[in-house]
Amino acid sequence: MTNNSNEVLIVGSGFAGLITAITLKNSGISSKIFESNINHINSGDRITLFTNCMKVLNLAGVANEVINKGFILEGIEFQDHYGKHMVNRSMGLKSEYGMPTVTIKRSKLNEILLNKAKELGIEIFYDKKVIELEESENKVKIIFEDGTNYSGFLAIGCDGIYSTVRRSVLNKNLLPNYSGLIYFGGFIYNQKLIEKLKLKPKTVNVTVGPSHFFTYSYLNKPENKEEDAIHWNCFLRQPKRLRKDELDKLSEKDVIERVLEACNNWHEPVADIITGTNEVWKSSISDIVEIEKWYNGRILVIGDAAHAMNPLLGQGAGTAMEDGYAVAKLLKKYDCNYNLAFPVIEKLRKNRTTFIARKARENSQRTTFKLNNLLIKLRNKAFSLITFLTPEKLLNKIQLYDIEKEVEKLL
Repeated sequence: MTNNSNEVLIVGSGFAGLITAITLKNSGISSKIFESNINHINSGDRITLFTNCMKVLNLAGVANEVINKGFILEGIEFQDHYGKHMVNRSMGLKSEYGMPTVTIKRSKLNEILLNKAKELGIEIFYDKKVIELEESENKVKIIFEDGTNYSGFLAIGCDGIYSTVRRSVLNKNLLPNYSGLIYFGGFIYNQKLIEKLKLKPKTVNVTVGPSHFFTYSYLNKPENKEEDAIHWNCFLRQPKRLRKDELDKLSEKDVIERVLEACNNWHEPVADIITGTNEVWKSSISDIVEIEKWYNGRILVIGDAAHAMNPLLGQGAGTAMEDGYAVAKLLKKYDCNYNLAFPVIEKLRKNRTTFIARKARENSQRTTFKLNNLLIKLRNKAFSLITFLTPEKLLNKIQLYDIEKEVEKLL
């Protein structure tokens, strides 16, 4: 590697990092990406890309490919755990929002964005674990665990919830808040079972139980877009946070048994979906609602490094991508003068991300609190009535956000 003090150095090749690099390149600004773990490319569960997120992907030039390799969602159908219908609501129609809502396997989205970055000539270096950052008068140097270092004009930390770059911004270590929840998800690839289940297309089914909900829908199988898959997920109470090694010890059988027990005697086809699982995912859910500042000198953090969201509202990826787009466009506006750009970036993004992260945390507590039969009936009726009477665009106001328009107001 040749050091170039005119480059923006991006730590992390997740969604925030890739969108930042792609938008910088399209804005005429050079960058390099440094990633600590190559294995993350092929990892991850399914992801739902709401319309605000799809707008960013469209600006990056990959929306059509994401639509072609994913599965469009148009509505949600809620029912209680006995199978009684509660209410329907929209997921955000393309005709109303300009882009559709799409669900896709996370590894497939990673692949699409990585291919776009390579197409644009953006260099990505792997096995580059950051130890520390050193800032001088005209550059910032990143020191890696392998003994190498690299200097550039600015450093953007897109290195996730356990960000190392964030330590250089805050001058302290910040541990995420454990939510008390564990996530379980699964995929079904058995075509005979999928055909037998006959799920409604373009629809997410949400079963609301006494203490948690269970979600399932179609998902195009990444290996062959002509075949369908079914994806399901749920969040269960887990008082003690499980470490990665403890999660790894949970076998597919362990996950299926635990979810089956949690959804015992629920309506059809919940049990058939759980027992028909071919692949499982699990993770402990933690978050960071807000940090006091996003930047320090030439160093900025965005995405999960600045606001790691509980996934209950499905906006972690969307807000991270919005961050990346805003960073690139505002650096371009201010000719890479970070003293001018960074405060504007933080001001533009922080209120929105804090609001969503806080709401996601509140929802996770509310939706996984165990209720008795009377409270279940009252909750179901209240939820159905409020959802039915609330205008669609008020229900979906978070995904109405258009980062391009918000940035244009500042240009």
